Amino acid sequence: MYNASGVVRILIALGGIAGALWLSMSILQDRNLIGSTFKYLMIFGFLMGVVFPRIGMGMFIFECFYLDFFKRLLTLSGNFSGLDLYFVLGVAPLTLLGVCVHLMLGWLAGARNFSWADWIRLVIAAALCAVIFLAAWTTGGGRSLGEAVNGAAYASLLWVIPLLHPDRESLLKYIRLFLLAGIPMALYGIIQAFYGFSEVEIRYIQTGATILSKTYYAMGEEALRAFGTLNHHSTFGAVTGVLFLLALLYVQAEKRRGLPVVIFWLMIALVFLTANVVSENRSTYLIPVAGIIGMVLFRHPLTTAVLYVAGFSGLLGLVLRYEWFANNLVSWNQTFLGSYFGQHFGTLGTFIDRLRSFATLHNPDAWTPFGLKRVGSMTFEGGLFAHDAFTLALLTVGYVPLAGILLILLGFVVYIHRRINRITDRDLKSQLCTLMAAFVALLGAGVLYGQLLQVFPTNVFMWLLVSSFIVFIRKLPLPGPEANHSGKDALTT
Repeated sequence: MYNASGVVRILIALGGIAGALWLSMSILQDRNLIGSTFKYLMIFGFLMGVVFPRIGMGMFIFECFYLDFFKRLLTLSGNFSGLDLYFVLGVAPLTLLGVCVHLMLGWLAGARNFSWADWIRLVIAAALCAVIFLAAWTTGGGRSLGEAVNGAAYASLLWVIPLLHPDRESLLKYIRLFLLAGIPMALYGIIQAFYGFSEVEIRYIQTGATILSKTYYAMGEEALRAFGTLNHHSTFGAVTGVLFLLALLYVQAEKRRGLPVVIFWLMIALVFLTANVVSENRSTYLIPVAGIIGMVLFRHPLTTAVLYVAGFSGLLGLVLRYEWFANNLVSWNQTFLGSYFGQHFGTLGTFIDRLRSFATLHNPDAWTPFGLKRVGSMTFEGGLFAHDAFTLALLTVGYVPLAGILLILLGFVVYIHRRINRITDRDLKSQLCTLMAAFVALLGAGVLYGQLLQVFPTNVFMWLLVSSFIVFIRKLPLPGPEANHSGKDALTT
């Protein structure tokens, strides 16, 4: 008897074999084998995001930590071009785009309903992606399309994460995947710190395709600092600093499961803290230190206010008295280099760039309504220099958009702290304080190191933290006697 289903299976198998052969031949015939492979992995990542969004988001975590590592392997297949770099780094944003397409198709098909809060988050996320992309693309300075996309695309996490992980339990499981996937990245950086860099890594740096090339050719291999599987030691320090605080968040969330579980997550936190230290990036040392301080002080309104006032006063003092700090930095640096920490963790001399950046704020030419044209990675027309995030934003977009950004940020921070102060559940309050401490610490490090928050995957963690606030406060009880009976979404209050 004629078996139609058997024929269909045979045809599918033959089609799969033919497709695999065509794909293999296409890859093998290209100039760079690895670059060609990632060209098709971009398509694969997009399709996985569309068809299996949760698997796609799991792939996205792996891509955050290891795409830059595969980028270095391009040298194993001979010569490569900027297009090959696009193929490698394009996998992550296309995977996330696939997830976004899945969510929209689900709504169009009637399989998923969006609340008004979901639509608002979608509009906000889309607006953020557009503004960040245009700011990076139109200000010049040699910023490529890939950099602009990688700087802007991940604001969409504000919309995606609350939809795929609508409750704290689901979100904490997703954060756990970040922690577990990040362990090899951190350990690899620790190995680099003690045993140096591989031949493949040095060969890639010598091509000039990375920001590390400038350091390598100016000061030699000895000046390179551990960067793990990421693109730069500053990114490595920032990511491991945030992961350290997220590991402490998991200690708080899992402490009821017993001492062995707590010890396990504390050991993972220690791995990330060690990786942060060996990055030898002084700006990102702020993240674990300020994060732990914030975890404690954010529990009470008064100590929260004291911490913010102290931080703002210190930053304002640096800006106003930059000349005094610059004049004394040389002697301080000599004293520091003679200490144990100076011998093991570098120099204070690099802070002169921050002081030069603060000096720019005293120049009236820097204060334009809508920014200046960028002529270099940190220089703008008129010879103006920016190294910190505030000055960089002022010169890039001008004081009008910057004022709007700061007002929105201030409103967001005040709103989150108000919600934290109303919580009576100690465990939930501790977890939210840890998330807020990680967010503020990352922002603080970004202020000292201007482009840190624009670089992949540091920006992924910034938007992950903001998305986590949305999920954590979504069903937060309202204050007052009606709190126990209200089922309102926190975003509607």
